[in-house]
Amino acid sequence: MKLHATIDGLPPQELKQGLQMVQQQMENLVTKHELNAPVHNDLVLLKHLYVQCRHKLNSCS
Repeated sequence: MKLHATIDGLPPQELKQGLQMVQQQMENLVTKHELNAPVHNDLVLLKHLYVQCRHKLNSCS
């Protein structure tokens, strides 16, 4: 995912957009896919990315 590679240089507005994008992807995985090992792995990675974005956004405030 492109967001992960550039998270340190993103302004707050783009971080908020990134958080929304990650949350939408997580919701899509949970609602439209069977919960199996690959989906679980994707959810864990997306959660990690979400936490990083949230932490960076909080540190910008």
